[in-house]
Amino acid sequence: MGFDSLWVPEHTATPVHGHIAPKTTTYRLHLEPDGTPQPLYISGKFVDPFIALARASAVTQTIKLGTGVCLLPERNPLLLAKEVATLDNFSGGRFLFGIGAGWLQEETELMGGNFAHRWGQTREAVLAMKEIWSKEEAEFHGKYYDFPPILSAFPKPVQQPHPPIYIGAFAMGNVFRRVVTYGNGWMPWMLTPEQIRQGRAILNDLAREAGRDPQSIEVVAVPVPAEPDVFKAYEDAGADGAVVFIMPRTEDEMVGELEQVAQKVLA
Repeated sequence: MGFDSLWVPEHTATPVHGHIAPKTTTYRLHLEPDGTPQPLYISGKFVDPFIALARASAVTQTIKLGTGVCLLPERNPLLLAKEVATLDNFSGGRFLFGIGAGWLQEETELMGGNFAHRWGQTREAVLAMKEIWSKEEAEFHGKYYDFPPILSAFPKPVQQPHPPIYIGAFAMGNVFRRVVTYGNGWMPWMLTPEQIRQGRAILNDLAREAGRDPQSIEVVAVPVPAEPDVFKAYEDAGADGAVVFIMPRTEDEMVGELEQVAQKVLA
């Protein structure tokens, strides 16, 4: 149909009780053309992204496959490094590693993460996985993750030194230094074109200061209404890509919606 990539989000367990409403939490789905957030009500309706993307990899040849996003504080980096490398290997180097630290405190803590220090955990997890992906014997010693030398040879990701890492975040704050320090892209969530324009400028400056080519860092806006004018606004603001949400329905309904989006914005 002309799509560049398929992204699958992640939420493992939505607690019934907590600061969210019982069984249902309001999640900002996307911005309307006038900048108004459109809410979506969810109750844990998320498939496992790696199983879903593995199925997709088996029946496609060229489309890229991304996690949008994988919640690192909720996963063990040794196991996750294996899953990422295996998917990239089996798909022929088509995996895009979108990551985040999570926003739902109850879920983060339920899955073993430290919500107050989730970005510190995320950083260490990325650094540990980079060791595993790039070395035959890897070890890591940090505050949150610590393991002795391990054999980490198989499989290696096709993309070297590793699949590109896109860091997702709602706020603009510290995300730019995180992207420049250990990422390859920025996935701004719920930001307007003007905010992305400002963020792109900050990213460019920080990249130059760090000796990186600013053009080596991609910006993918998530989620964006399927409107050509809106797409153009994000592109003019410096976004390299935009993600449209297709919500879980029957297979025929989802394919039909994809066809409508393709006709509207990809024709």
